[in-house]
Formats: sequence, structure tokens, C-alpha cells
Amino acid sequence: MPVSAKTLLRRVGRFVPREDILFLLCGRRWESADIDVYCVTRRGRSQVHMFFDRDRVWNELFIDNITDVRLKLSACDEICVNFLAEMKFVHGEAAVWGRLRKECLDLKTHYVMSPRKRFLLEYRVKCLLSKLSRGGGPQQDRFIVSALTYPLLQLVFASHGIFPDSPKRWVCQLKEKLSSKEFSRISCLFSGLPVDYRKITSLVGAYCRVLGDFHHVMKSPNNKTSLDAL
Repeated sequence: MPVSAKTLLRRVGRFVPREDILFLLCGRRWESADIDVYCVTRRGRSQVHMFFDRDRVWNELFIDNITDVRLKLSACDEICVNFLAEMKFVHGEAAVWGRLRKECLDLKTHYVMSPRKRFLLEYRVKCLLSKLSRGGGPQQDRFIVSALTYPLLQLVFASHGIFPDSPKRWVCQLKEKLSSKEFSRISCLFSGLPVDYRKITSLVGAYCRVLGDFHHVMKSPNNKTSLDAL
């Protein structure tokens, strides 16, 4: 059942002053079992709040100030782009949302993954692939393939210039956009059949480049040296 604008504003108002709200968007309930809300504000900190409402429905409230939205769009952040492009307008300045939505639709049409993100994904996939040939048995092999599927499919999307929708639609999206031959090739990742090491290795070779040298020194001595902390 749809949630009224008044109810959504009241829930968002617990965390953001009404006068700071630039615009408010909501996901379409028939596409999800929970309630997804995206609020863009004029000022203040970006926030995430997750909770059950009185009807025991799970709510996910994402709040970004407009400065953070701009930074996310410049980085082609998939979640932010899809929120702005696909969610339903509920309240606020429709013209501002309309301009941002148009920008997002252009990003989706002319999708190019940033070199830094591509490197991190390729690094992750290749690290996981190196563990696939360690003789861990079929269950361990399936686990490793499951772990590398998400980053590898992101590289498949980028290589074909396809902006990824929500992961719940990825398989259908790839089936629709790729040739039947290429879709059949990548389906070894999610077919449920025993892992074919040669097919997986060939697929990784097709979508991951040979990695060059990488050097990074953290600006502060906080001991966060993993690639996720860069």
C-alpha cells in the first residue's frame, strides 16, 4: 500500500528540519517489500536511518546534502544515480530534482566507469580468482565464484557501456542488453552448475586487464591500508 507524502515527511522530519529539505523521493512499493526514501537537503550532514514502522514494514531512509549529491554524481555513484533517475517525486523543489534527474539519465546513457573504480574491481576479481585454483573442493569453489560474481558483473556492465540497475534486475538486464552468445558465456557465473575453472578464467581474462603497478601512501597514520579505505 502506498505511503502518503504526509507520512513520509513526518518520518524524515525526525532527522531533518522541514525547511532544510530540498526534495524528497520514494521508491515504488510494488517493486520492493520495504520502503526506500531518498531525501536531498540544502545543508547538514548526510545520513542513513533504517527502522521498522508501526506496521512492521522495514524503512530505509537515505539523506544526502546537495554538495554530497554533486560529488556522488561526479563519481557516477550507481546508487545515487539510480535513486534520482528512478524514484518517485514526493515533495520539494521539482525543478531541482528534474535537472538532476536529466543529468542522471545522461550518465546512464553515456556510462563510463572511473579508472580508479575499475582498477579496484579488477584487483578484487583477480585476487579471488587466485584462490579458486587452490584445491578447496566444489563447495569452496562455488563460494569463491559467488564472491567474484558481483565485482566481475560490474566490469561486464562497464565494458559494454551499460549502466547497472538495481542488482535484483542485473541478470534480466544483461540478458536483454548482451548478445545471446555473450550472455551464455557469462551465465557460468550464476548457472548453479559445477564450477568450470577454464570458463571462469577465460571470462576474467576478457573483462580484467593486466594490472600495472600500484602505490598509495595514506595521508594520516590511521592504519587503514586496505583498498576499501582509499
